[in-house]
Amino acid sequence: MKPFTASPYYDFFDSFLLGLKLETFFKGSEACIMDVVYGIDDFFYLKNNISDFKWKSWEAPIMNLSKSLSGNWSSALVDCATMGTNAYSYAQTKYTQFGSNIGNFIMSFLFNLMGSALKFKSIFDEIQADIKNQNYADIANQYGRMIRIMLDFDPMETASMQKASENFDQFLETFSEEDLLILGQINDEDGFKTIDAIRNKIKHFKDILTLN
Repeated sequence: MKPFTASPYYDFFDSFLLGLKLETFFKGSEACIMDVVYGIDDFFYLKNNISDFKWKSWEAPIMNLSKSLSGNWSSALVDCATMGTNAYSYAQTKYTQFGSNIGNFIMSFLFNLMGSALKFKSIFDEIQADIKNQNYADIANQYGRMIRIMLDFDPMETASMQKASENFDQFLETFSEEDLLILGQINDEDGFKTIDAIRNKIKHFKDILTLN
């Protein structure tokens, strides 16, 4: 049985982390993640040694287990505790930037989504192209990018909100009737809603957010 780092799943996981760039948010994340990854490898090595167990090599599984416990998994406890502490500190500092107000936090989050709408459209286009080209590692990378864009945002001033609103309007204009069909053909009494109707609904929701 191959270890995790020798499997294609590791390539997907590594590409996802490259897109996410977790280390830019809080230090120690890379060390923690790699400790766990290599610890998983140790598990596969141990399983292989147990499967191939022979009395003349009885010490191999024991050496494997002790190496794993004293090596990667013991390091993981320290590194992941450091990562958790840094993540908590980062979250506290970030939340105070919003005046420790959940309303400001949610508003900034929503306007960040609208302001990043064109980026999301670009990511979705990349994913569609990757699916056609069977470039699955880059698909994982694009999902990592998308999550990073969603979660990495700052408190928004009035001018920034206006810019986000303009970007979101541009994003709505990029949709076509074909996009609507892909989204699911939302039925009504006339057959299905036009894309203009959906745009108006979203703009109405955006206006409510702006007024509040």
